[in-house]
Amino acid sequence: MSIKHATTKSPGDKLHAVTDWNAEHQITEPIKISEGGTGASDAATARANLDVPGLNSNNVFGSFNQTFDTNTLFIDAANHRVGIGTTTPTKKLHIVNGEIFVVGTDNSSLSTIMRLHSDTNYAPSWTSQRARGTSAAPAAIQNTDTIGFFGFAGYDGSAWTGSRAAISAVASGDWSSTSNPTELRFYTTPSGSTSLAQRMVIDKSGNVGIGTTSPSYKLHIEGGTLYLLYTGTNIGDYGINQNLSRSITTTGTYYSRGVSMRAYKSVASTITDSGYIAGFWTDSFAGYDGAHAGTLSAVYGGVISAGIYATGNTGIVSNVYVLNLAPYAKSGTITNLYTLRLGSLVTGGNVTNYWGIYQEDTNAKNYFAGNTGIGTSTPTAKLDVNSDILRLRTSKTPASSSDTGNTGDICWDSNYIYVCVAPNTWKRAALSSW
Repeated sequence: MSIKHATTKSPGDKLHAVTDWNAEHQITEPIKISEGGTGASDAATARANLDVPGLNSNNVFGSFNQTFDTNTLFIDAANHRVGIGTTTPTKKLHIVNGEIFVVGTDNSSLSTIMRLHSDTNYAPSWTSQRARGTSAAPAAIQNTDTIGFFGFAGYDGSAWTGSRAAISAVASGDWSSTSNPTELRFYTTPSGSTSLAQRMVIDKSGNVGIGTTSPSYKLHIEGGTLYLLYTGTNIGDYGINQNLSRSITTTGTYYSRGVSMRAYKSVASTITDSGYIAGFWTDSFAGYDGAHAGTLSAVYGGVISAGIYATGNTGIVSNVYVLNLAPYAKSGTITNLYTLRLGSLVTGGNVTNYWGIYQEDTNAKNYFAGNTGIGTSTPTAKLDVNSDILRLRTSKTPASSSDTGNTGDICWDSNYIYVCVAPNTWKRAALSSW
């Protein structure tokens, strides 16, 4: 041990050094103090018995508070807290007016881990706090104020960049003690750019916007395609399972649409677009993403059910339209308009029975207000058949000339052709061989 300019002729302790403690008066070697014991209480006593006059007792390592610099580091020994830039730390580590910068060694991992053991509902948490005003007089944050920002940056070959991907929390309204609206924004940087671009937002109403900063629906996508890919083995499930349920208890006009899809396109003058618009497009194929070699009971291109479901309902529905096709031609010119067009069969395999339209309910009625052409696209009558034969498969013989019938009914048997010329009034023409 070496002590410079630090002596006393009347020591009151084992080691008593007196000095004005400047740059020329220093203890240059470690000092080991012992009361002769080895236990924790002895060590504590030894620490308490170290007294360096001229120095505030808070500066001594031990059970006392330690102040190294009021603007740098303070140790609150009683509460086991460390303050950087503050002498009144309120947490285990309390930093004021500073940043935390952590650098890992080369070729090593670097991570931040928060671990908590709890049998109750406590978990590690990270909180970003923001206020307007000052620390002495904080004020409520206002609309569009950023509350927290978590960014990701890298080295571009010449310098460290700013954030190139980020998540931010933003106030989406002025805050008060009863209202704290927020939204989360997500950013990435596209190729060929060094600027963040907002990609997604979850707004204060819970709406999710992709490609839009102001979503109007629970999922609002602009400028892109929603692609759902769901693969698996020996499973059955829904690609999209949408359930819209409404209870109406007040008289009014309410529109409930399970799925509403629109497609728009405008072509400029003198421009020819060889493409198309499809408001709804669906494909259902067996053997699309793998060989189909087994037996599948059915493939449905589309299934639509509408009406009153379940028993016990006593209400009335005025009209049920299982499929309602509504063509538009408010202006401009449409060369050919097909309200319902059934395309040709794409062949190459084997089809045992092929029906264009199959109506299996014998009680159903089919109504056509306009002319109907069979074999012709330019019908001139309510029923225009472009064929050399018309077949009525089943014979019918009216009981008498006054049998029940509707004007225009036609039937036949092996001897006559019968025509109902007025309600319940029949005439017949004999058939003969030649």
